[in-house]
Amino acid sequence: MIYSRFFLLNLILAFSIISNANAQSEDDCCQQVNTMLVVLKKNHYQPHDIDNDLSRKICRNYINALDPYDLIFTSNDKKEFAKFNTCLVKKDNLAYCGFLSSVFATYRVRLSQADSIINLLSKISLEYNKKEDFIFNFQDTLSKKLDKSSLRDRWRKYIKYQMLDYVDVQNDIDSERNFKSFLDQESELREKVILKEKCRIKRILNHPSGFESFLTSIFLNEIAVIYDPHTMFFLPDEKDNFEISLSKKAKSFGLAFSDDEDGEIRIENLVPGGPAWKSNILNGGDIILEIRKPDNTLVDISCIDMYTLHTILQSAELNTIELKVRKNNGQIKTVKLYKEELFIEENKISSFILDGEIKIGYINLPGFYTNWEQEYTLGCANDVAKEILKLKKEQIEGLILDVRNNGGGSVAEAMDLAGIFIDSGPLSVYKEKNVKPRLIKDINRGTIYDGPLVLLVNKLSASASEFLAAVLQDYNRAIIVGSTTYGKATGQVIIPNDTSYTSNSINQTENTSAQGYLKITNSKFYRVNQKSFQKTGVIPDVVLPDILDYYNVGEASNLYALKNDTIIKKVYYNALPSFPIDELQKLSAKRTELNTNFKMIKSLEETFKRFTTSPEKISLYRDSLINRIEESGYLFQAIEGLNIPISDRLIVKSNDFDRDLIEIDQNKMEINKKIIEDISNDIYIVECLKILNDLITIKQENGDEKN
Repeated sequence: MIYSRFFLLNLILAFSIISNANAQSEDDCCQQVNTMLVVLKKNHYQPHDIDNDLSRKICRNYINALDPYDLIFTSNDKKEFAKFNTCLVKKDNLAYCGFLSSVFATYRVRLSQADSIINLLSKISLEYNKKEDFIFNFQDTLSKKLDKSSLRDRWRKYIKYQMLDYVDVQNDIDSERNFKSFLDQESELREKVILKEKCRIKRILNHPSGFESFLTSIFLNEIAVIYDPHTMFFLPDEKDNFEISLSKKAKSFGLAFSDDEDGEIRIENLVPGGPAWKSNILNGGDIILEIRKPDNTLVDISCIDMYTLHTILQSAELNTIELKVRKNNGQIKTVKLYKEELFIEENKISSFILDGEIKIGYINLPGFYTNWEQEYTLGCANDVAKEILKLKKEQIEGLILDVRNNGGGSVAEAMDLAGIFIDSGPLSVYKEKNVKPRLIKDINRGTIYDGPLVLLVNKLSASASEFLAAVLQDYNRAIIVGSTTYGKATGQVIIPNDTSYTSNSINQTENTSAQGYLKITNSKFYRVNQKSFQKTGVIPDVVLPDILDYYNVGEASNLYALKNDTIIKKVYYNALPSFPIDELQKLSAKRTELNTNFKMIKSLEETFKRFTTSPEKISLYRDSLINRIEESGYLFQAIEGLNIPISDRLIVKSNDFDRDLIEIDQNKMEINKKIIEDISNDIYIVECLKILNDLITIKQENGDEKN
C-alpha cells in the first residue's frame, strides 16, 4: 500500500467498542473527562497541568483524529470549534460541553453529507490522465478554504487515490499491463471502494456503543496520549479484550474470520479441538450469512469490520451463538456453538531441536502472558521452564530464546523468566511516582538452565522483552542478537476511571466501572547499572541487518514518550565473566557481509525509507503511479526472494516429548510442520545458531568449559 487505507478504518480498528449501553448524554461525557483528568493527576507517573496550550493541542488533535485528511469538516466548522479550544481549563463544564455538543452535531451532519458525496462519485469520471496530487493533510487548515465544493473535489481525489492503490497491490512489475487490467476492472473496483467508504461512515453513525459515546472515547484517548503513548482509555469490553490478549487461555468459539474482496465474511480458520472444529459442520472458506444471539437478535454483518466482529464474539456475556453459513458447494448450514476455554495460539510456547554439528534448543516466546483473574498463577515463565526441561533431556549444548515481535505483557513474568537463567540477585530498579526507588530481586537461588544462551530480539521486542534482554545482558548471561529493541521502560496498571479508586479499596478484577478504565503509566524501570533503556532500547551485542530498522517505529518516535534518564541507587550484583563479544561480532559480520539475504536487506534501505515515510502528498497522475508500481513491485519481489540456500537450511525437529503427542493428532501435525518449515528458513535463527557455534568453539579453544 502507498498509504493507510482511510482514517475511518483506523478509527474503527483503534477504538471500536461493543456495548449494550445507550448513547451517553452530554453531561455524562463531560463527567467522564473531568473524572479522567483527576485520576490522571493522581496516578500518572509524570502528570501534566492542562494549561491553555495543552488544551488547544488536545482539542486540535481530536478534530484531526476525526478528520485527519480534511475530508469531513469545512473551514468554518473548524473556526467554530477553535472557540472552545481552552475548554479543559475552565472552572465549570459549560464551555467544555459546548465543545462536545458542537462537534457531535456537526460531525453527524458532515458524515451524512460525505456519504452523499461518495454516492455522486460513482457516476462521474475520476480523470485518471489528469496531472494532480492528493495532499494528505493541510498544515494550517484554518487558512485553507474548505467549503462543500472543495470537499467534493477532495473526495474525488481521495477515491481516485483509493482506486489507483488497487494497481499498486497487484505486485506485478509489468506495470503497463497491470494498469490496463485495472482500467478493464475500473467500474467493479470503484463500486467496492465506494461501498467500503460508505460502510465505514455507517459504522460511526450507528456505532453499537452510541455515536456520542464512541466520539467521547476518541476524545478521552487524545487526552491520554498527551501524558505518554502507553496511557489510554478503555471501556469495559476493550479492557477485557486487552487482558485476554495477554493471557494463556480464553473462552472462545474457536474460529477466526476475514472479509473478502466482495465484502463477504468468511471463516479464515478453525482452532483444532475448539467448538467450531468439533461441530464437524464448519470449514475454512465458509461464508457467514447470519450470526444469531441467544435472545434471537441478529448481528448486523452487512457493514461490520473484523475488529468489531471479534469484539462481539469475545464479549463475556455472549456464550452461545447460532451461525448460518454457505458452504463451498452452495449448501446452507446452521450450527449452534458454545464457548469453551481454549489456548490462545498466538501466545503458545513450543520448543524444537536444531540438529547440526551440535544440538541446539530453540524456544519462541511470542508474549509475556499471565492469568489476570488469579493473583497467584503460573504463566509464560513456568511454561518456558517446562520446555527447557524437555530440551535438556535431549542434551542440548546451547539455547536460542526468540522474543522478536514480542510486545511485552506481564513484567512479573519477565522477572520470573530472568530467574530461570540467573542464580540470584537484583534484576532491576523500580520507581513509582513519589516513592523511593526499590530493587526487584530474583530471590530464588539456582537456575533451570546455565548453558550457552542467545536471546534473539528486534525492533518490535518491547517492554517485558526488553526487561529480560537488559537483565541477561547486564549479567553477561546471554548474547543479545538482532536489532535495537523498541525502547519502552515504563510500567502500566489498569484502574477504574473513578476518583474514589485506591489500590487498597477495590479488587479491580472483580469490579466494573461505568466510566471505563485507564491503562495508566505509573512506573519506570532501570537497569542494575542505573541506566534506562527508555527511548534508546537495548542495543544487541551482535547486530544483524533488519528491514524493521527502516521503519519509523519505537518509543523515540512517539512525541510524548517519557524521557530517558538515570537513577541514583546503589546496586550490588555479581555479573558472570564477559563474553568474547568483539570476536563474535567480527565472525558474524564476515558472514552477513557475504550473505545474499543480509546484503539484499542492506541494499533496500533507501527504497524502504521512501515507502515507509508517510508522504505529505502523492501524485495521482498515471505515469507517476506506474513508476511507483514498478518500484514497489521490485521491493515486494526482493523481500519474497529472501531464501536460504539449501546447504544452510536448518534441520529442525520437535522435541521427543512433543513429537509423541503430535503424531496422534493430524491437525497438530499440520501446524507443527508449518512451524518447522518457518524455523528452518529463518536467516536470523540460522545466524544465531552459528553465533552459538562460535561461542562454544572459542570457549573450547580457551579451555573454558564453563558458561
